[in-house]
Amino acid sequence: MFAVAIGSGLGFTTLYIPQFINFIRNYLGLPPQRVLNTFNELLTIPNPQPPRPVTIVERELRPLWDYAYSVGVREFVERVNILVDSMIDFIRRSVTTGFIYGPLFRLATHSWYSRRTS
Repeated sequence: MFAVAIGSGLGFTTLYIPQFINFIRNYLGLPPQRVLNTFNELLTIPNPQPPRPVTIVERELRPLWDYAYSVGVREFVERVNILVDSMIDFIRRSVTTGFIYGPLFRLATHSWYSRRTS
């Protein structure tokens, strides 16, 4: 039984670790200020530079930046900046919450399952 538990744990780890490393690389490579600066430049610089697609978030925000640049109306660009700021804040809070409560949730479900099966 112990060998099966160790084997399944190693199998899960082997499949999960590359995804986790990719997630950490994307999160650490996402300085929120760099993303926000590219959208703020739409309001302050006559010829702004688009965001560099370094992370998946920046890659996905590029069409929104292009659209805001093509519209060019100040009120619209301000709304887009508010949206991007809210999204970056949501990502930051979600990751922080996951790192804080993720291990606690695992411990709580493990202890609940242990009491239930014994």
